[in-house]
Amino acid sequence: MEQMIYLERAIEIIIERVKPLGTEKVCLSQAYKRVLANDVRGTIDMPPFDRSPLDGYAYHAQATDRAPLNLKVVCEIPAGVWPERDIMPG
Repeated sequence: MEQMIYLERAIEIIIERVKPLGTEKVCLSQAYKRVLANDVRGTIDMPPFDRSPLDGYAYHAQATDRAPLNLKVVCEIPAGVWPERDIMPG
């Protein structure tokens, strides 16, 4: 076994020894700790309306922003309510 090797050699070793796995179909109850082979997309939005179930903040960034930023809260938007103002740059 080699002690110290170059990055290129390490990559060669990995490529030689690692092979992609095949795919298989399993029922949902046996899918625990497995990885999806394809993307899964819904055919409808769920929930079927705009909603944010979590608290958070919105900030409209600009390319000229510098850290640290001093931000102020400009409005509060309860769940299910549409904001009365746009979040503008700055």
